[in-house]
Amino acid sequence: MFRSVLIPLAAAVLLGGAYAGAPVAVPGSETTFADEVEASVTGRTVRMRLTGTALRAKRGVHAYAIAAYVSNEAEVHSAGELAQADVAKRLHLVMERPVDGKSLAEAFRSAVRLNHDKPAFEAEIKSLEHYMRNMSARKGEHLMMTHLPGIGLHIRVAGKVDFVIRSVGFSRAIWDIYLGERNLGESLKKGLTSRL
Repeated sequence: MFRSVLIPLAAAVLLGGAYAGAPVAVPGSETTFADEVEASVTGRTVRMRLTGTALRAKRGVHAYAIAAYVSNEAEVHSAGELAQADVAKRLHLVMERPVDGKSLAEAFRSAVRLNHDKPAFEAEIKSLEHYMRNMSARKGEHLMMTHLPGIGLHIRVAGKVDFVIRSVGFSRAIWDIYLGERNLGESLKKGLTSRL
């Protein structure tokens, strides 16, 4: 049964550990991401390698820079394998412009629906919308979505309350937004898997 819960940060994911690798530039953006990061995921220290970066633009306006990471222990070699893997992995977004919560919520709803028609994940989407409608993202703000193996999706916006949606399938649906058959753009998909 689906349920979402607000949880303390330490209980699920510690983001931004003591270790970060060399910076990797995002073409078209001033944002850089580390080529390797360390995080505590469900009480275990995990090193994750960068699988690629990209810049999301809509109608010529830059929305956010994004990086994808996967556990160093994971054997993934394609976009499909990365999207489906039930391993520690992360999508890290850095906003290129301010976005209000309502717009963020609507964007995620329509993006999930690219690959998953109603009624799939309707409860999870509503929960995510409720969380996002109560916040806004400023330029330069970080939004991290981390897959918790066997649990689901952990979401964190700097300075905001952490949120977990307990559904492994829905977490995979978030990765499908970028890596699925119908995605937000083949340039994003190619960029986010360029280092596999």
